[in-house]
Amino acid sequence: MSALQSITPNDGVMGEELYAHLLELYEIKEIISAKDMNAWIASWDTENELPPPKPK
Repeated sequence: MSALQSITPNDGVMGEELYAHLLELYEIKEIISAKDMNAWIASWDTENELPPPKPK
């Protein structure tokens, strides 16, 4: 079992579609890190609001 399979729901078509989409994003490396996403969300409604993070 891959790491992606271990974090996607195992409930039929929905889980399979989610896994396929995550695998596609992983392969083309369009992923936003949790650290960048959390920093962006934490900056909402502050004087120093950050722009949305970009995939790396």
